Amino acid sequence: MVIQSDSFNRSKINTVVVVVITGNLRLAEAPGNVFLKKEDSGLEKDSVHINMRMKNRFISRQMILESSDNYEIIESYPEDKYFPSYLIYSRYQDTVFHVVFAVDVENMNVRIITAYRPDPQKWWEDFKRRRK
Repeated sequence: MVIQSDSFNRSKINTVVVVVITGNLRLAEAPGNVFLKKEDSGLEKDSVHINMRMKNRFISRQMILESSDNYEIIESYPEDKYFPSYLIYSRYQDTVFHVVFAVDVENMNVRIITAYRPDPQKWWEDFKRRRK
């Protein structure tokens, strides 16, 4: 579900913000998740917004936009399902994080898929190479 589009952004970067929605109503009981009535959401049936932003994982939009000078493509997925996508290494102040961008070339915009702090057990010290 798209919850924000370019008309609301204060950025020259075309973006789309999406949320994860499920029909598994049992997940409404999990902390941070939000039950959505079909009448209120406009969806076909009652659903649950899955809140995947955990306190220690959250990377703000400001961090992503203000660190663009530090972007380094560390993996590319040219055959991804909808659009070619890229795993980006970046740094904001003392915080190292990864961002996955999907590139919609036809419509000339970039979509942020996810952003996270890399797990030191899964990445080498430079956070640019996966451990095997």
